[in-house]
Amino acid sequence: MNLAIQYHLTSLLIIILIFIDYSRKYNTSMIQRLVFLRIPVYAVISLGSNFLDTILVTRIPVTLNFGFISYALRLIYYSFLLLSFFQIAVFYDYLIHKEIKKRLKTISVIISCFYLAVSAVWNSLPRAQGFSVFHNIVYLIPPLVILAKIVFRKKTTTLQYVRLVAGMWIMIAAGLVLDNLTKPIFGGVQEAGLIWPCYSVAMLYAYLVIVRTDSRIDALTGIGNRYAFNEFMEGLPRKTKERQETEKAYSILMIDIDNFKKINDTLGHGEGDNALRDMAAIIKRCIRHSDFAVRYGGDEFIIAVSGGYNIGKVLERIQEAINFQNSKNLRPYKLEISSGYDTYIPGKFGSAYEFIHHIDTLMYMQKEQHRKARRSAAS
Repeated sequence: MNLAIQYHLTSLLIIILIFIDYSRKYNTSMIQRLVFLRIPVYAVISLGSNFLDTILVTRIPVTLNFGFISYALRLIYYSFLLLSFFQIAVFYDYLIHKEIKKRLKTISVIISCFYLAVSAVWNSLPRAQGFSVFHNIVYLIPPLVILAKIVFRKKTTTLQYVRLVAGMWIMIAAGLVLDNLTKPIFGGVQEAGLIWPCYSVAMLYAYLVIVRTDSRIDALTGIGNRYAFNEFMEGLPRKTKERQETEKAYSILMIDIDNFKKINDTLGHGEGDNALRDMAAIIKRCIRHSDFAVRYGGDEFIIAVSGGYNIGKVLERIQEAINFQNSKNLRPYKLEISSGYDTYIPGKFGSAYEFIHHIDTLMYMQKEQHRKARRSAAS
């Protein structure tokens, strides 16, 4: 049983450290942080009550009557363990939809109340042989919710998210199985607490994946950053070589916001940030889920499409979306862009970065044409 106590304490320390570290990371969405941080909070409450119950059952003489306290601890343990499991599903839902707070609050409150009610009612019943079996069935509900989202929202689900969820639940399921297998060792009354090392490993795995993903996201616009772009460019020659046989080479589009400095200087950096967010939002609406988009730097954006997709059509959709937004007069300025694009062919432009320089040159040629047109119109 000393091992069980060590399992609890080690797992508690890992989960608390994850909570402390992620709560201090400000390069990601505040909503994402709040949604994710509920998972370790629920886990710590559940783990703490399970730890106290373990101490109560194994360390205090059985002659003392602590039945009510033990029951209360078990109720807290199961209730908050269930809540933490469902919060994983809520977090995954946010990763897919990036919805507003109202949606998240509604999902969390309704399902949390359901879990609390189910757990409270079941724990109030006399202990039965199917007790652990019932809880294991209930544990499966969040993964089934996640699976449904994967099936019905294929366009918004990436392989990375599937791996994240699958990895977490494999480790958590392993902990549940081990707990049930080792239960007879403790007289069929108290679990060994093996779920918690597996749970903490699952949390650590999810945390590392999330932090790694956050490092590739531009905090202002929510699309990829320069680091993600550099990774993409390093693999571009290999990917293009593999795709050339099926005529699926990458085409790359670079977009620059015209008069961005003027927006910052005359209207303030807040409006400049709005222009960047608006541009990123338009890009995300106009590309496919399989396409790649980043904020290259400052007011420049890069889009890469594969599969023989017409990059010119993408640019047309973006321009139409910009025109539509400008027509609504939501901002004290008109969003205007210059662009350049071409298809990457290894050997034709030298390295991948020389190809980007070629795209950049095309874009600045168009930008200069726009400047001359504006000067002519002003005169």
